[in-house]
Amino acid sequence: MDFLEIQFAIRGKTLPTDHGYALYSAVKKSLQNTGEQAIPRDLPENVHLCTIPGIPDRAGMIYLNRGSRFRVRCHSDQMQLWYRFCKSGIRHPRASDSACSA
Repeated sequence: MDFLEIQFAIRGKTLPTDHGYALYSAVKKSLQNTGEQAIPRDLPENVHLCTIPGIPDRAGMIYLNRGSRFRVRCHSDQMQLWYRFCKSGIRHPRASDSACSA
């Protein structure tokens, strides 16, 4: 089965360098709170979240730039479902000035 990568623009200025688990938690919480029946309540094993790249500083933060993207990898037949879910917006719980949206 083919995998596709969906990329979403990031709004904000900074994220913690160790934002991976917080990002996963935000996505999982959004899944549990969605009202759409087609979207699972937990992140399937075949859906992969990528940490968000940026320019690191020595204080444990990364500065977001034009190349910073939230990326989701999923099976090609699930692409439309995950695109719609992520397009609705996911707020990063540890950085009030950062959010993901299409």
